[in-house]
Amino acid sequence: MIGTVNSVSGTQQRKQYSFRDSKPPGGISHYKLKMIDKDGSYKFSNVITVNNQNKSYSVERYPNPVFDDLNVVIEGNMFGNIEISILDVKGNLIRKETVRKDQAKWQGTVDVKPLAKGIYIMQVKAADGKKDVSTFIRR
Repeated sequence: MIGTVNSVSGTQQRKQYSFRDSKPPGGISHYKLKMIDKDGSYKFSNVITVNNQNKSYSVERYPNPVFDDLNVVIEGNMFGNIEISILDVKGNLIRKETVRKDQAKWQGTVDVKPLAKGIYIMQVKAADGKKDVSTFIRR
């Protein structure tokens, strides 16, 4: 078991739940949910397979959508000077900053207040060629 999510009580409406594996292993992982009702009965979901591309590093950005500051966390085997670039959906560079990561984990923020509302691409790139690309929404 890697985690639990408590149910929301007091409502008959269907709720959506989410859980993020904060330390996924490299390679292929298999996930299955055990859903337990208040009366103790349970059922299992289908197995979901996720390929983590054998990366020895991870880049997390939150919240999404974002209003002011985009939090960025870089963990694992990505070291040295790291460029964090923000591009529009056409691939045009909007802004770029370089951070230095000498520890197992780097954490910081990117100010997105000057950006217009819309969808953006965040590219994180190390000098040795390691790269992570993701999208976020500026509200």
